Amino acid sequence: MSSLTDVYRSKLSVLHEEKRSLDELYEKAIMDYLVSDKAHKEIRRCYTELFCTTVLFTATKGAEPIAFEEQYDYQYTWDPEKVNRYFGTYGPAVNRALSYVGKSINNASMSYDDYFTFSLTPFESLRILMTEEQTEWMESFRYENHYFRTRYGDAAVHNFEKVLEQDAKGILYDALQNDTEVLTIMILDDEFESYVQDEFDISLQDYEDRVNELPEHLNTKENNLWDIYVTFLSTRR
Repeated sequence: MSSLTDVYRSKLSVLHEEKRSLDELYEKAIMDYLVSDKAHKEIRRCYTELFCTTVLFTATKGAEPIAFEEQYDYQYTWDPEKVNRYFGTYGPAVNRALSYVGKSINNASMSYDDYFTFSLTPFESLRILMTEEQTEWMESFRYENHYFRTRYGDAAVHNFEKVLEQDAKGILYDALQNDTEVLTIMILDDEFESYVQDEFDISLQDYEDRVNELPEHLNTKENNLWDIYVTFLSTRR
């Protein structure tokens, strides 16, 4: 019996080492993918389908959390200077739009857990989470949730920046077409909505779920609501 037990222990030991080696290879394969050009298509999809979430993820201030919640206190943060660097002329417009994300989340009754968790999915069997929730319990059943980039997120962030640098203007336009939240946060900016109404006799609320039906002269890659937002901000100086 003892010899039989030794045989099983030996097999288990070998299998354990093989599993550890496979785990290391799997981790390396993911990291290699995240920092390669092969990930660019999926990264661009993140920007165009989850624009605000992905920009906030990319523009995080160092090691600070992307978002924070304590009971009914919700906050999120980003580095406006990074956004200005990523988007150039459009930076101030993107920064102002991002300031309405909190209102958008509240209006949609979303939780930060839903909003700040996203993944790269190059194929169905793999989900690479870019952010994670960390909960800290306090006295009297109070809690704090912090949303940080995962180790995968930290590895990938420079590749995210690279994708932005390649075609920031195109990403802005595609996000406007594919992510309904982009128009939503513009509408939440009452001053901007009024400006569009006065200048173009258009109510943005009429197009909230069908931005592709905006008049063509206001919705091309070369001239769209992001350009109008930039012009609007220039009138306020």
